Amino acid sequence: VDNIKQCKIFFMTLSGLCSYFSKSSKRTYALDQEIKKRVPSVAPTRWNYDSTLVSRVVEHKEELTSLFKDIIEHKDQWDIESYIGATGFLSTLQDFDFNFMLKLFTSILPQAELIFEILQRKISDEGYWLKKINVFEMFLDNLRGDCEYDTFWLQLTNQDSSEEQHSKRQRVENLFRERKYLYRRLYFEVID
Repeated sequence: VDNIKQCKIFFMTLSGLCSYFSKSSKRTYALDQEIKKRVPSVAPTRWNYDSTLVSRVVEHKEELTSLFKDIIEHKDQWDIESYIGATGFLSTLQDFDFNFMLKLFTSILPQAELIFEILQRKISDEGYWLKKINVFEMFLDNLRGDCEYDTFWLQLTNQDSSEEQHSKRQRVENLFRERKYLYRRLYFEVID
């Protein structure tokens, strides 16, 4: 997916988040106090790195948000790099594009990680790993369904279909549909 611009930006942002904490013992300590876990060390060449990082961000998004707000609020206690980074990462955690990718990869990466583990262990049972690859392909095929995307979109936008159908202004409804269509293309591009 590195060939998809939005994905590349997403994973670079996640790597930047790791670097932000790892480059400062004070920030690392604050992170340890807030979420009691560290984000994985930067190792972007490994699949399980991305999977673990995505799941940590999802699991501790509220705590990360709180930590970044605290750094911003008490900027006089932090260096300028910490303050600027906190401002940028807080904005990122609230960004629709980032949350779209986070939700999408939260569903895909745990399944892909199973394939990664099989390949890493170099299991010689061809029938076993072909079966697991077929299960993964079926999982992806399932995600390709229009109903799956509609459910994904509604969960992400926190709207129900009745709100969408009863929109009072045609212009807002058209913009919403266009945005949904553009993200639909990205969704299927990532799955493909």
